[in-house]
Amino acid sequence: INIQPLDLYPLLQSLIQRFSDQLLEDGPVLRLECLPNLPLVSADPERVEQIMVNLLGNALRYTVKGSITVKVWSE
Repeated sequence: INIQPLDLYPLLQSLIQRFSDQLLEDGPVLRLECLPNLPLVSADPERVEQIMVNLLGNALRYTVKGSITVKVWSE
């Protein structure tokens, strides 16, 4: 595990774009609700990316129409 300060916004934005590029026109729409100035988190960037790829892949597999929204906020 390589824990380091991580800015989630660019990572999530990149993943949403990558998955959106693979979607058919009549399929679901991917959305990201995330402020660009979130505080950094301590995490392993590669593991966070893999988790998000798995979650987005599953969401797309089981969502035929409509939208999938990834929401991020700080408390």
